[in-house]
Amino acid sequence: MEQITIKGKIEFCDDKHKEFDREFTAILHDSAAFAYGNQTAVNILWGVMKNGMLPEPVYLDTRYDRTIKRNEFDFKKWVQKYFAENYGKHTLTIYE
Repeated sequence: MEQITIKGKIEFCDDKHKEFDREFTAILHDSAAFAYGNQTAVNILWGVMKNGMLPEPVYLDTRYDRTIKRNEFDFKKWVQKYFAENYGKHTLTIYE
């Protein structure tokens, strides 16, 4: 599978969390460790936050996630849902 890369930024709505605003790169690719399930994994790489810190990358084992699809349109939807479910109230911008 050719990897799919999406870039964007997350901006938190609450003023006390604005220091954590940052850009990200989400990459859908074949899992290097597993050859079963849908054989996918997602990496989320972070840019420097407004407070100057650089968060650790996130590695997601998605091989049993039936909602993840191997095309850019559906991966964008998956990324939006992932952020909505795992981060506080925010605005997510995905770059074209």
